[in-house]
Amino acid sequence: MTEWSSFNEKKAGVGGKTSRPVKVRTLPFTHILERHGVRFYCKIDIEGNDHLCLEGIDAADKPQYVSVEMSLAKGDRDLSLLHALGYRKFKIISQVTFGPARSALQIALSYIPGRIRRRIKRVEKSTFGRLRDGDWRFAFGSSGTFGENLPGHWLDSDRAVAAWRVINSIFVRQKSSGLGEWYDIHATT
Repeated sequence: MTEWSSFNEKKAGVGGKTSRPVKVRTLPFTHILERHGVRFYCKIDIEGNDHLCLEGIDAADKPQYVSVEMSLAKGDRDLSLLHALGYRKFKIISQVTFGPARSALQIALSYIPGRIRRRIKRVEKSTFGRLRDGDWRFAFGSSGTFGENLPGHWLDSDRAVAAWRVINSIFVRQKSSGLGEWYDIHATT
């Protein structure tokens, strides 16, 4: 599962998957920004370590749009970091349906037994995974579009934290690693 590669060996081996160490040259995110400049949009997804990049962004020189993969355990921390950077509008978007996290389908799936949920997810793959943005088609498992092309309404930070709490409580109650982990937090000023 290469998409689960991580700095954390336990995270890379989730679900009994095998993993092996690979040496990769790294740079602090601040050095990357110094070298290449700040972009219009920044997508961060480094399996539980997204906060390291957020901590490297200068609030005075930040991208207009940023998204991070939402950590179930630390989503409130990530939202707080984004708020401290000056972001005031947020969307929590499913990487499965490309829709807002508050969709009734996602909440319902959290309560459905695994065998039936897997069948529904197969249907989701064939229908919801066909999101387009212009000529671009987003495959199942990708993060989808960004910015003003995202579906749903922008939330203020209090409502975004409340949405994270609902998702987190469902995940904790179900103790599963299904849909609950596959969300992005999108932010803009």
